[in-house]
Amino acid sequence: LAFGSSTVVMAPPGNYKINSAVVLPAQAELILYPGTYTLGNAGQFAMPNSGSKLLCPGGSENTFISVPSTYTVTTGVVYMNSIEPSGTVDGCQIDFAQPDTSVRASLTHYAAYAIEASNQPRAQIRNVKIVGAWNGIDFAQNSGGSMVDGLKMSSLNIGINIDGALDSMRINDLHWFPFGLTVNQQTAFFNVANIGINSGHCDDLHISNSLFIGGQAITLYTGSGGNGTYGE
Repeated sequence: LAFGSSTVVMAPPGNYKINSAVVLPAQAELILYPGTYTLGNAGQFAMPNSGSKLLCPGGSENTFISVPSTYTVTTGVVYMNSIEPSGTVDGCQIDFAQPDTSVRASLTHYAAYAIEASNQPRAQIRNVKIVGAWNGIDFAQNSGGSMVDGLKMSSLNIGINIDGALDSMRINDLHWFPFGLTVNQQTAFFNVANIGINSGHCDDLHISNSLFIGGQAITLYTGSGGNGTYGE
């Protein structure tokens, strides 16, 4: 599904099956009203054009994007990759199917992040909930200037990955907590191999008003170009 530039498309409340990519053009808005948006193996919300917005006015407890264990997409469930002005994701919940197990090797290791925002400077991700993802949000390459605000996440490998940010990045009101996980899955969540924020090269990282309950809260490493993370 594709629609015109600078348009607003609204999905009325209901249940939907999405079998292929929904592509948002430049400056367009896709508004998902409360309901369940179940992805087929190749379903995706793609935002490769500048200034596009995926908005869920009902909030993350009412608008669900459901990802099956057979999911074959290798980029993000929500894929952002464009020149400025940046894209915006606001208000949805992204749920990944996971087996009821405490063994990390037996979990579904999805190739796709919940939100792929690599090489997307000044992305805005607000009021989102991510449940059961293997990896949550990817800010690889130049993602500087991006903002994450009001994120709830129960990722099982890496929550937020950063490497190559050439400007300030701000993460505010992050709750990395075993939301929506079974008792067995919580054991995997608390494994020391699970990382909340994994940051390599970031010129200026600010983390505020956040709560980490899991394996390792924040890991810093030498990232792209031999650079590390600076900030507070």
